Amino acid sequence: MHTARWAGAQGLRGEELIAFARARGYSVLIMDADELPTMLGPLGHRLSIVTVPAGLRSLHGQQALLDDLREKLGTVPRGGVVSAG
Repeated sequence: MHTARWAGAQGLRGEELIAFARARGYSVLIMDADELPTMLGPLGHRLSIVTVPAGLRSLHGQQALLDDLREKLGTVPRGGVVSAG
C-alpha cells in the first residue's frame, strides 16, 4: 500500500489519479468519494476503487473505517467500485 505522495501522484485528482494508478499496475485505489468522476470509464480488468467519506484527511483514529476498508478490500470485484465508511 502506498500513499499518493509516496507514489509520486500527490496533487492528482479524479481521472488523472485513476489513470496514474492504472498505468502503474495498482490493483486497488482508495480515494475520496468526491474525487470519483461522475462519468467513470472502464477501469480495466485489474484496477478496483474503494471510496472513503469526502474530506477524510487521515485514517488515524478511524478504527471503524479501517475495519470497513479491510472488509471491502477483500470483496471488491476487479474493475468494481465500492464505498467504505
